[in-house]
Amino acid sequence: RLIAIDVAYALPGFANQDAALTITGASLAGWSARGASADLDNLSDGGGIYGGSSRPSAASWHPAARSSTLAFSTGFGRGRGDSVTPVPAPSPLTGMVELSAAAPGGALPAIATQAYVDSSSTRVGGTVDAVLDGLQVPVRIVAVVSRFPTTAGPALVIDLPAVDEALVVAGAQPLPVTQWWLSGPPPAAPPPGTAVTTTAGVQAQLTNEPLLAAPQQALLALAAAAGLLAITGFCVSIATGVRARRGENALLAALGVTQRSAAAHLCLEKLLLSVASAVLGLLLGWAAAWLLVPAVTLTGNATTPVPPPLTLLNAPAAVALAAIVAIAPVLVAGIAMIRRPDPAAELRASQA
Repeated sequence: RLIAIDVAYALPGFANQDAALTITGASLAGWSARGASADLDNLSDGGGIYGGSSRPSAASWHPAARSSTLAFSTGFGRGRGDSVTPVPAPSPLTGMVELSAAAPGGALPAIATQAYVDSSSTRVGGTVDAVLDGLQVPVRIVAVVSRFPTTAGPALVIDLPAVDEALVVAGAQPLPVTQWWLSGPPPAAPPPGTAVTTTAGVQAQLTNEPLLAAPQQALLALAAAAGLLAITGFCVSIATGVRARRGENALLAALGVTQRSAAAHLCLEKLLLSVASAVLGLLLGWAAAWLLVPAVTLTGNATTPVPPPLTLLNAPAAVALAAIVAIAPVLVAGIAMIRRPDPAAELRASQA
């Protein structure tokens, strides 16, 4: 959007001239106009003016929606030129007409980090004075965030066009743009001197960070140990249950229940238990990863990345591990029922 129009011209040498500037095709209602000459201001203090001088000044300003006209006095003056030469030649100076938008009403809305709120003892809805390019600009805090990308510690996040408009109206230069956040693939050949930061690059840097290697390996080892412990626990439980139910199995065999039917019954029983346990373990593992991964993910400076990392579930690997935990006890139960005991001997042993 248009926030200022600066028109530069060469100052007349020895007398004021009346001039007019007309702007069409832009709505300048509410704008202000003034004349200025930085050359005159700089040379007047050091006596560098050759003869008399006068600053540019606005005579009348009529802003309108379609066409705006400024009548102004050009001012005049010449510099003394190079003082080394025996007869210095007067040097031309530059004048300027500045048209600027109206100052934004009230304080500028801003987002503050939690560190800024804590250090300044303010709160949401409070107004503080921010120093921007040497000027104090009133800022009203409308929200508080814990962190914000590219910032560290206390910080205020303000809309750049609104800040530039306030600075230009106050007679200062707008703030330069130092970063562009773009969506899409990175450019193949960025301009010289450009530093490109991509999501894939940050991800690779965090993944290969030495501070993250040990926690990542520890989490993988913990997952493998949990799966092995679950399978071992099921197998021990099955072996104990088979020994405890020797009399029951012998009674079923004496009543004519086939070995295949008894094995199928035991496998179905263990399958119902193992599947429920595997699903519950999968949910608990995802919840633990959602809590642990952001806590152990650090940058090279041992700080939490901003924005924080996202925890993604590796569904194929997790489902495969859950399936192994669920199926292994069933296979162990089937193997345990291969040896069919002597029903009479088992019944006598259970009654003894």
